Order: sequence, then C-alpha cells, then structure tokens
Amino acid sequence: MSSSSSPPPTTYLINLSYGYSIAIALLFLFLFSIIIIFFYLFLRILSIQNSNRNNNNSNDIVLSRIIFMAEDNEENQNGLEQNVINSYPKFEYSKDVGHDVTCSICLCDYKDSEMLRMMPECRHYFHLCCLDSWLKLNGSCPFCRN
Repeated sequence: MSSSSSPPPTTYLINLSYGYSIAIALLFLFLFSIIIIFFYLFLRILSIQNSNRNNNNSNDIVLSRIIFMAEDNEENQNGLEQNVINSYPKFEYSKDVGHDVTCSICLCDYKDSEMLRMMPECRHYFHLCCLDSWLKLNGSCPFCRN
C-alpha cells in the first residue's frame, strides 16, 4: 500500500524539469531584453553626441538637402539648359544683408558663406544647387512662377 501512495520517481522528475525550463526561458528573455535596452540607450547617446558635435561647427559650409534631381539624359521641354542657368547671377549669402533666411525649395535656412543663385526677372534667390535642379525641370521661378 505504501507503494501506491507515493508518485513514481520519473513523473516527479518530468514535472521538475518543466519548471526549470520555464525559469530558464524567462531568465533568457529577461537578459535579452536588458541587452537590447542597453544597446538602444548606447546608440541614442551616440546620436545625441554626434548631433551636438555637428551643431557646434556652425562656421562650416553646410550643403542643403536636395529634394529632387533632374536627370541629365532626360529630354525635358519645360526646363532650361545648363548654360542659361549658369548665366543667372550667383552670390555668397551673408546674414548682414537682411534678406529672406529660408530657401523656398528645400525649406532649409541659409548659412553664412553658402552660394545662392538669383532669378534675374523677379530677384528671388535660392540655394545654388536647389535652383539649378529646379530650373532643369521647370523654366520658372519656384516662388512666383514667373
């Protein structure tokens, strides 16, 4: 009778191993999530340091963002040829002049010493590379459409 009241030893070991396997799986998931969190924080700190380092170099010439590029091999009837675009006046931006501070094409602020190009008819000006790309696709001023 005593043999029927105690569970067989193999059943006890199987139940015990399920408990350990669940505990090991939970421990592994916990450690994995901790590693992912630390990795994320490390990358976040690096990106903040890089952005602060880039902001401290405000005297450097900054290239503006190009939203579009004209393909040289495409035949575009509306755009201007490069020699006509090069004939438009260009100048170096200075904050002392007191003009607009934002390029209407890329929506970036002008920085000191950036090269700008002016439309001769309406005297609107834009980043050199922005306006050149625009005029290859369209023959009019991006601001007033003249």
